[in-house]
Amino acid sequence: MIGKFPLKSSEFTKSTLTLVIGTGIAQSIPFLLQPFLRRIYTPEDFGAISVFLSILAVISIVSSLRYEVAILLPKEDKDAANVFFLSVLINLAFAVLGWIVLYIFLDAIITLINFPAKYAHFLYLLPLASLFFSVYQSVNYWLTRQKLFRHLQKIRLYEEVLKAAFKFHWDYCKFRVDCFGETWLEM
Repeated sequence: MIGKFPLKSSEFTKSTLTLVIGTGIAQSIPFLLQPFLRRIYTPEDFGAISVFLSILAVISIVSSLRYEVAILLPKEDKDAANVFFLSVLINLAFAVLGWIVLYIFLDAIITLINFPAKYAHFLYLLPLASLFFSVYQSVNYWLTRQKLFRHLQKIRLYEEVLKAAFKFHWDYCKFRVDCFGETWLEM
């Protein structure tokens, strides 16, 4: 019965299975790391990173003006590539503008969002993180347009591995900044 399954060897089935398996493996990494992360970080740390990620999600949507979605629309790859680069340039402009706004209004922003002061220096990473996330989204749409689903699977797996490494490295950075923060931030 399984041998007569008509979609068994179709391109759609292979692409779908590739994405499902890759996404499943990638999503299991944070789940497996939770017991270790809960021993490293305090609830205040988790709260600060949650606020950071929430702001990042909103900023990433606004900063790209959602041009990355338009990468799929043009009939010609040349036009899609132009939309891709336009999306990246818009993201870069918003990242520079965001960094300037943070540099000028950091204290007001911290007060407005009630962000813990000891983590305030991490807000300077918002424009850079937004730029990386938005470019990542643009690349995902480009790869989807090109039907390079194996590359999408690898990127999602690498993304989760990098996130895990960043989560463990965040603790090291937090320790260094707490000990040497004023000297480091004045440079």
